[in-house]
Amino acid sequence: LMARVFFDLDVDAVLPIEQVRSHPERAFLFVGCERDATVYAHHAREMKAASVNPGTELWMLPDCGHVKAFITHPAEWEARVVTFLEGQLGK
Repeated sequence: LMARVFFDLDVDAVLPIEQVRSHPERAFLFVGCERDATVYAHHAREMKAASVNPGTELWMLPDCGHVKAFITHPAEWEARVVTFLEGQLGK
């Protein structure tokens, strides 16, 4: 509802995997949690598989739920995200 109200976005029409496929020039960092009951772990693996960019990464965590990777693994999250961004930005 919030996406529709604030951004005029039809979330039912958004297909993230198609966005990944349509941007082969872009590297993605996917973070997935095995215990995620909102976006299942297999979705993260499918998103990674949809990217043909060799810079795309998937980090799967065994012990967290939806968007909890930062809360459960803050130091590792920071290190992985910063390293990924530095690699993509050429630093």
